[in-house]
Amino acid sequence: AESEVISQLALGVELSDLVAGICESVARRVSSLAKRISIREKVYMSGGVAQNIGVRKSLERQLDTDILFTKNAQLMGALGAALIAYDKINK
Repeated sequence: AESEVISQLALGVELSDLVAGICESVARRVSSLAKRISIREKVYMSGGVAQNIGVRKSLERQLDTDILFTKNAQLMGALGAALIAYDKINK
């Protein structure tokens, strides 16, 4: 993938167009998986990629719904791991 991006830049493709394409590609993959579990009314996004407005907006368009997230979305995985560890220690 990296070499493809470098090739596209060498051909004169604008960086902003490449970034938009990558965001669309990520959102397309996620939306195809999400549609398999039949999306309900609200969709919450966690993890660092939730901070990427390009991916988030692409996903909103593809799922036709708003994406909810927190300003500290990148910490959710670590927080979940800490809670699991806490529960295991205190059983």
